[in-house]
Amino acid sequence: MSRNWQPGEVVILSRSEGSVRAIWQGDQFATQNGSYLHDWQVTARPLVVIDPEDMQAVERLQDLYIAAESRGLSGLSMLDALREFADPKPPKPPKPDEPTGLGAVVEDDDGETWVQFVSKTGLWWRNRAGRNVRWPELDAVRVLSEGVAP
Repeated sequence: MSRNWQPGEVVILSRSEGSVRAIWQGDQFATQNGSYLHDWQVTARPLVVIDPEDMQAVERLQDLYIAAESRGLSGLSMLDALREFADPKPPKPPKPDEPTGLGAVVEDDDGETWVQFVSKTGLWWRNRAGRNVRWPELDAVRVLSEGVAP
């Protein structure tokens, strides 16, 4: 199973005979024609179902759409928003405050470490591959070392 389905989720099942809508009932999918299938028997994709009167769901879709557009995905932003709505990812932890000590070390959301250094142009962060970025561009999720005071 590629996903932890929740009871009541509506899906599209793909089989050699074609596609059908189904609902997850806790341990299997119930199809429209009354048959039951386990997740290992089919390829399932989550189906987005939005009640236009459910303002929480509507606002969540709107926020996902705006977030996708802000990442420069204008052509695919609604598709990305709908996919995220159907299969939400766990939220990222909040970005910590930038450590101010020299040689501070942080970890990004991919598990890569970044070390702070000073150049003529100010404070930078460098990874093992030698890539340099400023703090706003760094997706830091954890401070591993606050560094030392200058």
